[in-house]
Amino acid sequence: RLHFTSRANRNLISEPALRALLSSCGEMNELWFRGCGVLTVHSFPEEGLLFNGITSLNFSECVQMDDSAIERIAQLCPNLTSLDLS
Repeated sequence: RLHFTSRANRNLISEPALRALLSSCGEMNELWFRGCGVLTVHSFPEEGLLFNGITSLNFSECVQMDDSAIERIAQLCPNLTSLDLS
């Protein structure tokens, strides 16, 4: 389970560090980036890596997330059952 839940996180992690972190977390079931200001399509690992265990994603208040980022992460999570984009 990985939860980033504060807008303060935007200055605590860089996009390359976030990508490296996500690349090493293939066995998670929940991924929450509520209010993460640096999250974009480039934050996610290259195609080919699947997050089969992730069933719940929360991207609420992630102002940098756009349609292509949401589509990419949805493709990486084939067992996704809950997605919060509020």
